[in-house]
Amino acid sequence: AARFARASTDKALTFPDVPADAWYRGAVQTAVSYGWINGYEDGTFRPEQPIGRAETAAIINRMLARIADRSAVDNGAGTRFPDVPASHWAFYDVVEASTEHDYTRDSNTAEESWSK
Repeated sequence: AARFARASTDKALTFPDVPADAWYRGAVQTAVSYGWINGYEDGTFRPEQPIGRAETAAIINRMLARIADRSAVDNGAGTRFPDVPASHWAFYDVVEASTEHDYTRDSNTAEESWSK
C-alpha cells in the first residue's frame, strides 16, 4: 500500500529497531505518516516479529478508514471470536474487519453507524 500512498514523510521515525539504512524504512515511514501503524507501547516496531490477526485487522481498518460502530457492537452486532474478548485491545477492530455490513459515516467523527 505504501507504494501507492502519497503522504508526507516529514514525520521523524523514532523506532530504535528500524535502522536508517533498512531497505524497508521508507515504507514504514509512509505507513506511520498515514497513521496506519503506531508501533508497540515500548516504542519499537519489531520488524522481524510476525504480525498477528489482531494487528492485521487494526492496520487494514486504519488503511480503509473503517471505525467500528461501538454502540452496535456493544449491543451484540458483529462476529465474535472466543480468543478475542471485549477487553482485548483490538476487539472492535477484529469485529469491524470480520463483519459484513453496510454503514453511513458520521462526517464529524468518521465513525460508522452500521445498517443492514
